[in-house]
Amino acid sequence: MTPDKRSRKSDRFIPSRTPLSKVSYNLDKAGLSDEKSSKPLSEDFFNTLGQETLAAPTPIETTTDANENEDNRQKRRRKSLSMHTTPPRTKVLQTTTQGMLQTRSLRRVSHTPKTVLDAPYMADDQYCNLMSWSCEDVLAVALQSHIYTWRSSHVSMLCDVQETSSALRVASLAWDPTGKILAVGLDDGTTQLWDVQQRQCIGQVCKQSAKVGVINWSSGVLACGSRDGSIFVKDTRMANTNLRLRLHKGEITSLTYSAATEALASGGNDNKLYLWDIRSRGRLLKSYTDHEGAVTALSFNPHHRGVLASGGGTYDRRIVFRDTIHQGRKTLGDYDTGSQVCNLYFSTNTQELLSTHGFSQYSRGNLVCLWQYPSMKQIASIRSHLGRPIYMGVSSDGTTVATGSGDETIRFWKLFPPRQENKPESVFNLTKYIR
Repeated sequence: MTPDKRSRKSDRFIPSRTPLSKVSYNLDKAGLSDEKSSKPLSEDFFNTLGQETLAAPTPIETTTDANENEDNRQKRRRKSLSMHTTPPRTKVLQTTTQGMLQTRSLRRVSHTPKTVLDAPYMADDQYCNLMSWSCEDVLAVALQSHIYTWRSSHVSMLCDVQETSSALRVASLAWDPTGKILAVGLDDGTTQLWDVQQRQCIGQVCKQSAKVGVINWSSGVLACGSRDGSIFVKDTRMANTNLRLRLHKGEITSLTYSAATEALASGGNDNKLYLWDIRSRGRLLKSYTDHEGAVTALSFNPHHRGVLASGGGTYDRRIVFRDTIHQGRKTLGDYDTGSQVCNLYFSTNTQELLSTHGFSQYSRGNLVCLWQYPSMKQIASIRSHLGRPIYMGVSSDGTTVATGSGDETIRFWKLFPPRQENKPESVFNLTKYIR
């Protein structure tokens, strides 16, 4: 007679139990799953799930009267034993399980700068951009006609533009995406390109009729905004790719490219905001006219495609959010800051927005503010500069911000956490078990 080779571990004899006591049985995991294929993360999850759903029963203590007869005692005892488990706990999870959950860490933003540099003769001009921080962690600063570079606490002078042009001072700076070339806009309308390693001017990009107060790069495409209201666009990688955009009636005060859509946004002293398609020879995509003051700051959100934040000047004081792809001219919302908006920056590491502010209708001005997006709940408000923090640069890792002011100082702030490349996987993520 051949013996039965079937595993006996799969057979279960279920005795007669009270209905509520069945929740306390335990399955034999050795017979249901292979230990070699079991993952520690899966075991942790199922152990936690069993602890929460199949918790050990706790009898309910009952009190009886000494004069109660024996029959009543037996009935009460049977009734109490049939209520095998305790009532539901007031806490959803046990204490040990709550400790496994990821808790939101408390943000601590220091109101004291970690470094302060002297910047003598730094201009107090909202329509200039005298600081730029490269991907190589080199900070370029313009003081009158001189350009200085700062890296790892070492400061050196790059050049004096009066030696290569008729300009009296520098009006704007911007590093190219490689961190090797520095574009320099001058007050005579000239834009120069400087090789920082060779410390020499390698060419003149354009000649506009007035001061070049703002410059912005996208890959090898350079955009220069002038006081005459024109925007000069050139692809430095190709010849004969010059493009001149003329629509603003006032000075160009802000420029920014969208990394997602490759559109160019421009703000002017005429209270207008335009969106351009540079790939289509400067075709106008959209125009916005809802600001009541100069459009002094622009920033695209790197986490939400096409979302643009724009800041208004002294007569507007608002931060306005727009969906430049789907919403047409309708705004996503605006926030009245109560003071002139000097700079805007969407963090690449967090869902937060940084703004700097100048003249205020209230007593507190010259602020550096950190906001949650999209709730616009203020995380920190720092008042350290004695003048308007007009200029701003961000380190390559996105954690440190440098602000420059007419009080002739540059202050460095550790405002953002490091970028998280790989987030830890939660044991409560059920989708990882789906095939």
